[in-house]
Amino acid sequence: MNNFRTLYGYELKKIVKRRIAINTLAVLMLAAIYINIAGRLNTSYSWTDNEGNQITMNGFEWIADQKEKTKELNGQVIDDELLDKVKEAYKNVYKNEYYGGEGSGYRSMTVVEHGDGEESIEEAEAAVRNQELYNPIYAYIRSLTGFYDAVHMISEETLYESRQDNLLEQEWAHLYLTEAEKSYWTERENDVEEPFTYGYAKSWNDMLESFMFANMMLVMAIAICLSSVFADEHLKRTDQLILCSRYGKGRLFFAKTAASITFGAACSVFTFIIFLLSAILVYGAEGSNVVIQICRPICSRSLTMGQAVFLMGGIYIVLGIVYSILTIFLSVAVKNAIAVMGIMAGGMLFTMAYQVPYAHRVASQLYSLLPTRILNVEQLWDGRLVTIFGLRLTNYQAAIILYVVAGVLLTWKGNHIWQKLKD
Repeated sequence: MNNFRTLYGYELKKIVKRRIAINTLAVLMLAAIYINIAGRLNTSYSWTDNEGNQITMNGFEWIADQKEKTKELNGQVIDDELLDKVKEAYKNVYKNEYYGGEGSGYRSMTVVEHGDGEESIEEAEAAVRNQELYNPIYAYIRSLTGFYDAVHMISEETLYESRQDNLLEQEWAHLYLTEAEKSYWTERENDVEEPFTYGYAKSWNDMLESFMFANMMLVMAIAICLSSVFADEHLKRTDQLILCSRYGKGRLFFAKTAASITFGAACSVFTFIIFLLSAILVYGAEGSNVVIQICRPICSRSLTMGQAVFLMGGIYIVLGIVYSILTIFLSVAVKNAIAVMGIMAGGMLFTMAYQVPYAHRVASQLYSLLPTRILNVEQLWDGRLVTIFGLRLTNYQAAIILYVVAGVLLTWKGNHIWQKLKD
């Protein structure tokens, strides 16, 4: 055991002390900070208000403005009482228009009626401010019902019925869920407490969107830093000498693998912390206890935003281990660091860009369990289940089992290749 510990420590030190590893981690950190902080704050926002005035804000001003506008709504239950206030605020809203040609998108334009013309400027401005106050709830009603003018006729009961009918049922049909799967998620819906309580959770919601980019950075970092662990031994012609040594055919392979796994896991923890802290520094830490249905109403999991982020963060750390094992296997099998990096990068780009249609149920479901796909935020509401010996597993549960099995098989095969290695 002491010999293995010594070998492990030595191999880990070799990985960490390599200049390329230090430079890669530095670039990783700077890129994450720039994208998550400078990139967001440097963004400008422009729009025209109801009076035709052009308003422009930088990223910092926009974020502060949005947080200020939600202060009075934070902690309010989306029930009949709050909905009545939204109805009152939007009682004069009578028109929403689309604009733009094909592919250019749309926007909703709110027009406020001024009654008989005797309304004072102060009253009109107060009406606009009242609309701005309840705009997040108005937008939420619109997202659940699919109608711009639903605010005028909605009630607490019909609002949550609309979520079931307009979002969940349609998404389940889109995913080609079986009746058994629909029944499973209907039961999970019983754990989701209604009515929902509104809260500002921008940092946590933004973090959910960032996982795919963080995943891409993790693949590249691990591929660059670990692709030469075994490939360099072949390049320098030291592999045969090592294999003839006392521990060359046994403990050394596992020591190198363990050191690589440690480095990969550390990389994933490091990047996760950087991304999370960056989002919190920009948007603030509030909102971790907000139910996920406020930001992602289509989700049927009983989670808060903070729990959702740390759930995906845990999977992200597991992926650091998965990518390390895969890189080590390719390094010993291909024996060329550049080729390993090319395979990892190419596989990542292809699987991130290509989507298997949901109509091809089995292929699409298996494809969604790939490490480069599992952190897509849509996985949070992907209701397709994997049944093994009568046990129904969600996508995350099935993926973890798949990764453990694949990791064991790749490690076993990599060790076999290493022991049989010849010039």
